Amino acid sequence: MKVFIDLGAYYGDSVNEFNNWIQLIDEPSEFEIWAFEPNPDLKEQNIINAKDNNYHFKPWAATDYDGITELAVDKTATPMGSTIMKSKKSIWNRFPHIQVKAFDFSKWLGQKFDHSDTIIVKMDIEGAEYPVLKKMLADGTINYPSYLFVEFHPNKVNDYTTDDTNELVNQIIEAGGNIKLWH
Repeated sequence: MKVFIDLGAYYGDSVNEFNNWIQLIDEPSEFEIWAFEPNPDLKEQNIINAKDNNYHFKPWAATDYDGITELAVDKTATPMGSTIMKSKKSIWNRFPHIQVKAFDFSKWLGQKFDHSDTIIVKMDIEGAEYPVLKKMLADGTINYPSYLFVEFHPNKVNDYTTDDTNELVNQIIEAGGNIKLWH
């Protein structure tokens, strides 16, 4: 199985970008695409970007647990911002919160796929990458993705610094994960 997973799909731009660049090395239609974006203001655009039946959109927040979580949404910014991280105070303390479904990405990944699958993950989840990646390390799913593209948000999320990012990246590499920095 070949899979592209977009955590923090926003307007679907990463899915479109994936469909364009994967053509250089593989057939895009062979990939199942999973896009996750909890911000309801962005949901319809992602559905519009669906190219075929191999596209699955879920309005869920990737986390290290299953349940319901709060999402702070900044509709005034361009581009629009949102986060589930209380320590991202620039958004959390200034904008309204909504309730969204949270899912344990590590658990989902381990239940849905296995090591033999070709899995490409793009993760831009506004600070939640730290607990998600730590859970993947703990669960042993960190090396499921063939490629793991992550945008880190150190110092924007007050719980994590650049040193925390470097330490986490080193732990992922030591565990056999193939991590690349996104943006």
